[in-house]
Amino acid sequence: MTDSDEHHSRLPDYVVIGQILRPHGVAGKMRVEPITDDPNRFYLLKRVFLSKDGLSREQAKMTGVQVGPRFVIVALESIDSREQAEKYRDFYVEIPRQECLPLPEGRHYIFEFIGLQVYTNSGAFVGEISDVLLLPANDVFVVTCNDREYLIPDVPEIVEEKKPSSGKIIINPIEGLLS
Repeated sequence: MTDSDEHHSRLPDYVVIGQILRPHGVAGKMRVEPITDDPNRFYLLKRVFLSKDGLSREQAKMTGVQVGPRFVIVALESIDSREQAEKYRDFYVEIPRQECLPLPEGRHYIFEFIGLQVYTNSGAFVGEISDVLLLPANDVFVVTCNDREYLIPDVPEIVEEKKPSSGKIIINPIEGLLS
């Protein structure tokens, strides 16, 4: 198995793009909180997968979409009443990973970083990325190793190499970063 194969095997098969908050109206439409940088991508979807636990999924055909400033209203085939829509409260709206829209060169999806190995530029293992915090100034990688947790700002002064396809990230550990 090559590094690239190993990287692809740890990527999720499905990616969450929203969470159903509640029914919208009486005809089975649902209010969805978008979990994507571009809520307009809902207009491109022909089908989605609904999941409560991330393990079992139910495929649903999209029949209508309205993108608002804070929420997306979706209509799905075979859900035509408020009572049916209520059953999907708190479910996640997912798409297959292969259906993610391509990003510009140098941009990556957050899920591509989870599980990457982090090394210093001198080759020392730091840990594995367990989360990415999206903060106003810059993103921060949460790196865990045993019982330790490090917060690594995703800034050029610290992150020297960031290629998810390689399966690792190389950092310049400035003083105090790993203590």
